[in-house]
Amino acid sequence: MQQASFRRLLLLSGIWGCYLVGAICGSALEQRMALTALVFPLCVLAVLIVIDVF
Repeated sequence: MQQASFRRLLLLSGIWGCYLVGAICGSALEQRMALTALVFPLCVLAVLIVIDVF
């Protein structure tokens, strides 16, 4: 039971860590590149949509 709880903790910590890194990188890119900073996330989203459709 403790191992399952620990694995869940690692998963949730990883998700929160990704949100934190994404927020920091996103704000830094937005300051440097303005609207061009959205190109990479939009491309990733488009690829994921295509993968989901097929």
